Amino acid sequence: ENGLDLMNELYPNVPWIGIIREPIEVMQSFLKTKESKIKNSCTKNKFRLTTTIKKVLIEMEVKDLSKVSDEDYCAAYLLSIVELLFEFAKKNENIGQILSYKNIKADLFEIL
Repeated sequence: ENGLDLMNELYPNVPWIGIIREPIEVMQSFLKTKESKIKNSCTKNKFRLTTTIKKVLIEMEVKDLSKVSDEDYCAAYLLSIVELLFEFAKKNENIGQILSYKNIKADLFEIL
């Protein structure tokens, strides 16, 4: 079970909105943080690969999971989050919606 499913169990009738940003912009932001001493949320768990991230890395044809680059790991991490959100949305489409960050003003105007 993931956080989205838990949220839905606790608050089953509460409407939700999932916002997706451009993945390249998100990766650039995450990888900039790499230069500081603060671990970013993308690479902080790089050596504790989840089953979902391993699956994505294998689909990306990463040969050696123990030597995965920050860029490949970050791409797999972001893809796993987006896939999770779309799976959740499919199961709960009657009370929620996914919006594009780029078009959020227009999308929110349509919803409201």
